[in-house]
Amino acid sequence: MSWYGRVLLHSPVLVKGASAGIIMGTADVIRQRIEKRPWEWQSTAVNALYGAFCVAPFAHYWFLLMERTLPVRMQATFRERLLRTLPKVTVDYCFVGSLMISGFFTTRGLYAGDTLPQIGERLRNNFPAVWKVGLFVWPAAQVINLCFVPLPFRVLFLNLIGLCWNTFLSLRVSHLQLQEWEDKTADPELDRLMLDEVVQKE
Repeated sequence: MSWYGRVLLHSPVLVKGASAGIIMGTADVIRQRIEKRPWEWQSTAVNALYGAFCVAPFAHYWFLLMERTLPVRMQATFRERLLRTLPKVTVDYCFVGSLMISGFFTTRGLYAGDTLPQIGERLRNNFPAVWKVGLFVWPAAQVINLCFVPLPFRVLFLNLIGLCWNTFLSLRVSHLQLQEWEDKTADPELDRLMLDEVVQKE
């Protein structure tokens, strides 16, 4: 990792943006493989751009702010580090976690051509469930990150954990969009006729 550390010294935001873009783009590729779809490079590009230009720069400055507000000395005991880390983890997930989930839903919705009211309704219906799932991932990950990972490498650690998380989010949003499309294109009259035909056969 020494080469990565050297490059970080010269262009921290650029390097973190590139790594976030690669990892979030990879998450979308994995999602498409799981769904057994032909590769849609535009979708992967949207994920990568969101990671590179939104997630990574924000995370870079956010970690700097947290470290300046409540610095954690790596030489301190684990108990001391944990006590100073827990308030940061709480604020991080309640504020930044919520922001990132909303941003991801919004980005994917705009890419799919959804209107803002549609995106808002999808968020209202699904945000609480997704946020609760995140409780099993991000607080523990951030405790490890803030207690043990040196400041320059925290965004990279965040991105690596985010590979699985963003694959989950991509699958969730894709499933919701498909379900909404099927509901919108369903023909109630055709469904009624099919049900009548089944009843007659019985």
